[in-house]
Amino acid sequence: MNDVVSVRASHAGEEAHIVISGEVDLSTADTVLQELERAIAGCTSAVCDLTKVTYIDSRGIRLLVQVARALRERGGRFSVIAPRETVAGGVLRLTHVEELELD
Repeated sequence: MNDVVSVRASHAGEEAHIVISGEVDLSTADTVLQELERAIAGCTSAVCDLTKVTYIDSRGIRLLVQVARALRERGGRFSVIAPRETVAGGVLRLTHVEELELD
């Protein structure tokens, strides 16, 4: 795993709980995407906590949308925890990404 980003996942039944910490950008996006795909494999829902994300760019947002769409296409649900006062929360609200269900 890249030292700049960390993706930790746990599971409760068919729901994945994922915590991303650090920077989600062009240099870390492939690693984050692989970890997210691994975390949601076989799950019907996932909650992704972005509270500890310190930086997120358009590639980071795009990979979240990609994972959300993939899970939704198989009948699942992908929600994001990104409080308004956090970096990710501010960016996601500023960009109005409708595909992401914000908690």
